[in-house]
Amino acid sequence: MKQPVSGVVYARNNTLTDLEEKQTALCQVSHELERITREGEEAVDLVMARDFRERAAELRQDIADLEADLEPLSEIAEEVKRGLLSIQRSMDRIRAVKQKAERRQVLVNSKKVLVRLRNEGWLPDDDPDAA
Repeated sequence: MKQPVSGVVYARNNTLTDLEEKQTALCQVSHELERITREGEEAVDLVMARDFRERAAELRQDIADLEADLEPLSEIAEEVKRGLLSIQRSMDRIRAVKQKAERRQVLVNSKKVLVRLRNEGWLPDDDPDAA
């Protein structure tokens, strides 16, 4: 179970990282494009502006794709998390039942030992601790 769960978490975390990187790159490209647009109108600046616009469009598309990928991954990760929490609660209940059964068995065994000690004459029948 660990491998599929870690795979979902890994994919989600990678997608989040890629998304953050693309958003940062888009911010940088947008700022550079604004600067070029404000400061110059030379042919080189116009070519750079065109390149930056193309890069910005690519980054926007990448971001949209990553956001589309992230949504189902996040839903799956949340579903897996709920499932794991449910399993953990079930295991806690099983442990509690097991501990209760073990305590009962200790009591039963203790009573058997007391009866045996009494039957073998090691304890008197009227011993208040023997009951």
